[in-house]
Amino acid sequence: MKPFQSNSTISSRFDPIQTRSRRISDRTDRGFTLIEILVVTLIIAVLIALILPAVQNAREAARRTACLNNLRQIGLGVASYHNSQGSFPMGEYGHFIPDYNGEQPYCKWMTPDKSYLVAILPYVDQAPLYHALNQNQWMYSAGNRTVMTSSIGLYACPDDVDSGRPRNGYSLLNQYEGDFLTPSRLCSTSYCGVVGDAISEPFPAPEWGCKPMPGTITEANGCITGIAPISYSSVTDGLSETLLVAERTVSVLKAKELNDGPYSLFDTTGWWFYGKYTETLITSYYPPNSYKKIGVSESNSGWIRSDSASSMHPGGVNVLLADGSVRFIKESISSNPVPPNGVSTGTIPSSIGVWQMLGTRNGGEVIDDNAF
Repeated sequence: MKPFQSNSTISSRFDPIQTRSRRISDRTDRGFTLIEILVVTLIIAVLIALILPAVQNAREAARRTACLNNLRQIGLGVASYHNSQGSFPMGEYGHFIPDYNGEQPYCKWMTPDKSYLVAILPYVDQAPLYHALNQNQWMYSAGNRTVMTSSIGLYACPDDVDSGRPRNGYSLLNQYEGDFLTPSRLCSTSYCGVVGDAISEPFPAPEWGCKPMPGTITEANGCITGIAPISYSSVTDGLSETLLVAERTVSVLKAKELNDGPYSLFDTTGWWFYGKYTETLITSYYPPNSYKKIGVSESNSGWIRSDSASSMHPGGVNVLLADGSVRFIKESISSNPVPPNGVSTGTIPSSIGVWQMLGTRNGGEVIDDNAF
């Protein structure tokens, strides 16, 4: 005979509430199965794969827009300078340096000086920095150290992460003094003036009576050059079809040439305050982003990286036109080809492309608006 069981014990065994609680407790203790975890992980991975490119594209679009806004502000600064001075700022301001050699004629010892970006400082809300500049001294003198170490966000593209912030580097002063052991804190820029469709430095030469050689003046057929004055009326090709400023990313200067020695272009060039090729001036001789089409070689492809338009934006570069408008120019724009060895011959090919036409202010070309 079974022992007697109380009614309470029997009722608790068959109580539906207690039974349901026990089942829930069992299910909770059990947790997720491996298959469930894998399914959830797969779903999350798919969502990330779908969303991440869109987020990256949105961020790049924002950075490219910010870059265009920088160029637009520079354009307003150049326009204000023109309204005040009657011409565009020069790309190369010469300076006589008697400290290094006092021989005559004086023009034998002329050297590049301040950049066009220095000239427009009062017109881009940087008047205090401009007034800190010692106009009677060479840009690389100790009296202008404050300006050289100053960072200006407007002069740096957000995609060009190595630009617009102080970093250790070497300047022309190191070269003059033979001291490459003492770096300085210097700042670079992403935006260079376009001198024309050929490399030209129209500096006064003793053999020409301390005047620029006529040929160099003719070759300086852009808007930001070493000759003055160049005004709106000098841009006979049309303001909306002439380059004023274009991107030249500092990041591409990092690629080291076989004959560069211990320093790359990144270590020694690209500084925003100095008006010179490899610093704040480029030419439209080379197509945009030409550095992608050549390899590092002993023939010094560094000229292409330092003297041509380039950017970190996919597919092209941002530019500022002489009328103040800004555009994104695709790197596939019609252009003369990149020289095989990366070295400019100094002369324009017989057949030039739209990019070279955009680089000149007085070439007489007619450019279709749909061509760029």
